[in-house]
Amino acid sequence: MTTLNIHQRLHAAMQEVTYVQKEKKNGMNYTIVSHDAVTAKVRPVLVKHGVVYYPVDLVPAQDGNRTEVIMKVRFANIDDPSDFIDVPSMGYGIDSQDKGPGKAISYAVKYALLKALGLETGDDADHDSVEHEKPKPAAKPVVVSKGATKGSDPVIKANLSPQHEAFIDHLKEDVTVHAASVLHARQMWKDQQKTIDEIKRESPLAYAELVNWFKAFTETKLPADAA
Repeated sequence: MTTLNIHQRLHAAMQEVTYVQKEKKNGMNYTIVSHDAVTAKVRPVLVKHGVVYYPVDLVPAQDGNRTEVIMKVRFANIDDPSDFIDVPSMGYGIDSQDKGPGKAISYAVKYALLKALGLETGDDADHDSVEHEKPKPAAKPVVVSKGATKGSDPVIKANLSPQHEAFIDHLKEDVTVHAASVLHARQMWKDQQKTIDEIKRESPLAYAELVNWFKAFTETKLPADAA
């Protein structure tokens, strides 16, 4: 083991873990790859091969109750601390209290682990035995009629900036995982009103889809608040 450098150790780890299964938690109509799932899969293998990892060069920024971080995750050889590689990453966390920094760091670490080890993710455990389809030619821009709502999500997202697409995905995941009640969920929504208003101006259809999702989620998946 002591003769292996950090690249060889990571290569050995990559041979043992190639896939992290997505999760569908209560209240979700979509799947996610959680920080805990990635850590549970990767940590034992890295420990076995003598690799430790930790955040370095963290640069945080605060926008209301959204914490953003740009950082690196260092993978170091336990037998030679000067032998390491740094993987750039970034993330952000939405929270109405004080958990935003932790969420942002966890998000950034999760994606650094996925990218450093080249891990696949999917909806089922035998996903990596399925041939990947070649990407189809880019479709021409599609104009959606004013009344279109159901089933129009791909077109809606095509009309949004990548930043707002990512924001919607993060907001859904954050509310689904962390909102403890309808009141809490509404506060999380209120905290991000500035960005939600930007989405409304950019794409009324995307805004309507997001509002409908939030309403359905809070009405059917969260406990009612005490009067």
